[in-house]
Amino acid sequence: MEKKIRTILDLKLGEEGTVYKFSEASLACNLLILGVLPETKIKLVRKSPFGNAVCLQLGEYLLAVRKDQASKIIIH
Repeated sequence: MEKKIRTILDLKLGEEGTVYKFSEASLACNLLILGVLPETKIKLVRKSPFGNAVCLQLGEYLLAVRKDQASKIIIH
């Protein structure tokens, strides 16, 4: 049975996941600089009113990323 790949967008509000990897290398550098590292606990805090962005909690700080960027963060 094949396991479904989950991204940040699959989380429900308030749900946590652990960053596994990134599906796009060009985006990975930007996310790594912002503290989105593999094996980091990440929590979906809120979604923008029009659905273009999500707010994530990484430890003690909040990070807003675009929906297309969030779809490239693979979690487990």
